[in-house]
Amino acid sequence: MNLETRNFGEIEIKEENIIEFIGGVPGFSGTRYVILDAINENSPFVWLQSVDEPEIALILLNTFMLYKDYAPKINDEEIKCLEVEKREEMSVFNVIVIPEKIEDMTVNLKAPIIINTKKRKGIQLIAENSNYEIKRKLYDDLKKVAGNK
Repeated sequence: MNLETRNFGEIEIKEENIIEFIGGVPGFSGTRYVILDAINENSPFVWLQSVDEPEIALILLNTFMLYKDYAPKINDEEIKCLEVEKREEMSVFNVIVIPEKIEDMTVNLKAPIIINTKKRKGIQLIAENSNYEIKRKLYDDLKKVAGNK
């Protein structure tokens, strides 16, 4: 299937790669999205492209690539709707906001996006951890990781 997008022009996506978001993604319309991988496989970033609203594309952080100890506490009832049978079926991402000044970019660690990669279902939830920020400064964390390589 071909999809005309604002950021990437016309792209081809496979129907079997479409993720159905239960209740949609808060703040955005549509429920069907697809993950567009970064060009570099070592990149912690991916795009969440809306299929229903082609002008909507969110940049996500593959959280565990940067925050190894990230462990959001999530209500079991909320996770049930994803029909996860094994933990390996889950991918966890967090939404990034990149303002005009890149040094001010933030990541929302409080509201992870969880995807059942097998059943192609997704949901954005609120982590019960009180220490996770909605606007965690990301730029400095990325610099630290880059400096350690």
